[in-house]
Amino acid sequence: MKNIKARNKLKLTKQEEKIERDLLENNYQLEDGDERDTHIASAKNFRVNLRINDELVEQLKKLAANEHLPYQSYINSILYKFVKGDLIDKKVFDRVISELKKVS
Repeated sequence: MKNIKARNKLKLTKQEEKIERDLLENNYQLEDGDERDTHIASAKNFRVNLRINDELVEQLKKLAANEHLPYQSYINSILYKFVKGDLIDKKVFDRVISELKKVS
């Protein structure tokens, strides 16, 4: 609440005022799926510096481009999904699909 009072010196647009009011009154609805992940990934909250292999960065940039995201937002989205337990291990996924095909 203190941060909001300090921030009140800034001029907000009508839309920003509505968003702030809705958040304070818990009157909001989360977006579904990828839109929500993209929104969270694009939020600027905290800077982290990592040393990442050049090849890995290039692969991440290509994957991000396929998703129409900046690569840093894409990395943030991956981390978010991992923390929430929504990131799926491809090997496990492939094994489950293989087993399901055998049963069908």
